[in-house]
Amino acid sequence: MSAFERPFRVGAFAFLLALAVLAQGINAPFVKDAEPQSAQWVQSVADGRILIPLDYYGQMDRKPPLFYWLSGAITAASGGRANEVNSRAVSWLAAAALSVEVLFWSAAQMGVASGWLAFFLLLGTYGFASRATLALTDMLLTFWIFTVWCLLYPKLEDRDASRWRTPAAGILLGLGVLTKGPVAIVLPAIAAGLWLLFRKRSRALATLKRGWPWAILAIAVALGACWYVPASIAGGAHFFEIFVKENYGHFLPRAMGGTGEAARPIYYIALRMFGGMMPISFLLPALLVALWTGAFDERARRPALYQLTFALTVLIFFSVASAKRDDYILPALPSLAIGFAALFTALKKPAAERGIRWATLLRDVTVAGIVAVMALGIFVAWLFEAFGARFNLARFGIQARPDNLTARIFLEHARSFSPAFAMMVIAATAAMALVWMGHRRRSAGFFGAALATLSLAGVLLFTASLRPEADVRRTVEFAARDAMRIVGDQPFYIVAGRNYELSYYCGKAIPPLLTGRRRTPAVEKPPLYIFAYNRDLGRLGGKFRKRLMRVASYRVAGGAGPPSLYMMMPEMHMPMNHMEMPGMSMPGTHRGLKPGPMHAK
Repeated sequence: MSAFERPFRVGAFAFLLALAVLAQGINAPFVKDAEPQSAQWVQSVADGRILIPLDYYGQMDRKPPLFYWLSGAITAASGGRANEVNSRAVSWLAAAALSVEVLFWSAAQMGVASGWLAFFLLLGTYGFASRATLALTDMLLTFWIFTVWCLLYPKLEDRDASRWRTPAAGILLGLGVLTKGPVAIVLPAIAAGLWLLFRKRSRALATLKRGWPWAILAIAVALGACWYVPASIAGGAHFFEIFVKENYGHFLPRAMGGTGEAARPIYYIALRMFGGMMPISFLLPALLVALWTGAFDERARRPALYQLTFALTVLIFFSVASAKRDDYILPALPSLAIGFAALFTALKKPAAERGIRWATLLRDVTVAGIVAVMALGIFVAWLFEAFGARFNLARFGIQARPDNLTARIFLEHARSFSPAFAMMVIAATAAMALVWMGHRRRSAGFFGAALATLSLAGVLLFTASLRPEADVRRTVEFAARDAMRIVGDQPFYIVAGRNYELSYYCGKAIPPLLTGRRRTPAVEKPPLYIFAYNRDLGRLGGKFRKRLMRVASYRVAGGAGPPSLYMMMPEMHMPMNHMEMPGMSMPGTHRGLKPGPMHAK
């Protein structure tokens, strides 16, 4: 773009930088069910099942398969076995490309300084960076629809003389449909309608009478139909049921025929959006004041409003929907990063007007407060770990070890003054120096750099250290491998339902003992093995439980408690203490919390 003299070099540098920042934690083990099930669909594609991927339990992919096609191709090219890295690679690459797109679009519309600051603020947003290494469809969908939204800006502003934008937007929307369904069309369409209504109602009607919106829609629908039609024929009634649940059942409340799944209060998305951008989101009052008072200069005002319109659309649409998930905030984050960057680079100068002065003051005070609070928190954490043992903190109501696992790991880093914690100390010091220089020179750029520095360091601390370490302590990977070594070729079960995490690391579906309302399972002749949590055992009948002997226990963090491996034997072979086999050393007792060499990945 014209904002840079050498756009290819700048783009390549920014892309590689984004890849390096966002790659942290990409090889962390899977936790819970969403990613392991997604990896099973990736494996299904890599094994040659292209049209409708199936997981290990035979369940259809609930989303269109473009993400799994791309991930399956990477998997097939990297050995044929889906793992944490190749299952997440598409999200990682899409996030890096999206970051570069934010840089170039902001630079072209609002200046080079806005572009770079938006780039770093986006990378410093935990809600964005943490989802760049998830084996889920959301990041790829966000890349498609954000690209379309940027392409539509000249057309909606009547400043586009080129013809390539219409087919390009249609193809990209079609790829979005193949990634996550019709929502890829709905979000940009609603946002474009809001933007045109904001400009002038008559312009919205005039745009609808033109050919290009309908051409974009036709191309997108035709491209999506290339998969939906054959998949509906192959999948039959079950495929249609999944389509209705995913696209209408999740949007409508239960009273109107919706599924009722993930139903949360209407303010849930707003809270998650605010939390996903912390601490940058504390600038929201300053941004609202700047918009209300017209503090943005003429060049930046319309592009900033344009991007914020899309963020508002995401907020409204998913707040109205019945199903509300944390991942739904992702499409709004690039637009919000651009809006917050403009707050530092695009306010009118000199700040003589009252509204501009208020926006500037509120912005600077907020950044100074963020830096001060985070620096104080880092210092207190170090002080707590360095000298807390010398004081009786319980009398002040302070726990020696917090309940939250991530907080405990953070304090462990503070205690050892690890490189990750040292990075935060350096970043906090640099941010305080930048705030001081910004105050002395009355330069907004220093305040923006301070916020970007601290936010980026905080995100790297979480994505490179805290979250991967927490995942290692939560995952059943090491327990699954040890259980498979013990079980061998014998029958292996869970108590009920489906456990995608355990199944992924075992390499096959682990079937449930109980189906429906049965309390007495119909199983093969013993011996057989059961992987269960304590809370699961209560679902089994008392007579059945008496025949179980614990073979191994695993220290896995999480609300369900530690799981164990049990063996069921005939009653005549039962020892007096039926829950533990005599003579067994319980090899898994000390495994899982900190895996040893035998558990190296």
